[in-house]
Amino acid sequence: MKRIFCVLKLQSRHISSKCYRVWVKYDDISVVGWYCQCKAGSRVVGTCSHVTALIWYLGIGKYTDNIFENCRDWSKYLLDARNLPDPVTVDESDNEEANDEE
Repeated sequence: MKRIFCVLKLQSRHISSKCYRVWVKYDDISVVGWYCQCKAGSRVVGTCSHVTALIWYLGIGKYTDNIFENCRDWSKYLLDARNLPDPVTVDESDNEEANDEE
């Protein structure tokens, strides 16, 4: 079985001057090993997001033409802080009656 070793230089989305190197070794069936230079990259169980992104790309992303065509605009579910509803007052006596009955 042929093993392939892939190396990726990935720029951080949070710190523009920071780059990570990601290594993934895989064969025809499974991922054999991985490592990333980020803080979480050397974990024993699981992978960091950089390794996960590379594995996703190798498995699905490079074979899909319009990856993000089905993305939704989640902003319509966010509230504008200027238009928050009035706070709801909770009557504690209702809770005490329920506890007394038990």
